[in-house]
Amino acid sequence: AFSDKEQAQLGELQGMGFVVADRAAEERQAAHWLRSLEYQNDGTYRATIVTTMECNLAGAYCVEGGVKSDLSMSEETTDKAFAWIARHAEDPTVRHVSLGFYGGEPLLNRKSIESLARRFHAWCWKHKKTFAFSLSTNGTLLTPERYEKIRDRLHKLWISLDAATKETFETIRVPAKWDPVMSNVKKVLPVALADGVEVTFNFVLMAKNWHEAPAFVDLVADLGGKACNIQE
Repeated sequence: AFSDKEQAQLGELQGMGFVVADRAAEERQAAHWLRSLEYQNDGTYRATIVTTMECNLAGAYCVEGGVKSDLSMSEETTDKAFAWIARHAEDPTVRHVSLGFYGGEPLLNRKSIESLARRFHAWCWKHKKTFAFSLSTNGTLLTPERYEKIRDRLHKLWISLDAATKETFETIRVPAKWDPVMSNVKKVLPVALADGVEVTFNFVLMAKNWHEAPAFVDLVADLGGKACNIQE
């Protein structure tokens, strides 16, 4: 049973829309989201690119924990990915190309990200289309210097933290350290927001951190963030 304090925290999360009443409500929301994707036709060609299966963290909750490896996109695979996406994006109904870089930790293979972003920027300009990309990262490698190399045409940035305190963060995101990651965030966030990048902070609910969800919202606001995503 939950304590009065825990019940109050759950109520707050439910009021913010982060927690639903039951599994059936969650399934209805998921079905609605999938239907919205099915009927999406806005002239955008979207592709998610897993640049590497390698990750520098050992999150116990990670859905990719059983498939992590040091496998990364080679230069040849990067070339093939560019050619394949460009061929499909040549469709005259496509007006915008949107890439999402994912992993693993995608910044462990920055070469592929920089190569594809640079080439698609030029390709879309030549074909009179617009281009932007998003990046999901755990923040450990997101230094100002690395951000500078990928900032051109970056549209969305997802930073996964999963905690509002140093103690919880270093417990569930081993072997990351809170202070260096916060330093990266505090340096990169204002620059990214000034660039017009949509920055969202992620928080995956689990037994070790769910009680920090309200504090996480406050943390994001204190950092100067505009959006956060709390999910199961």
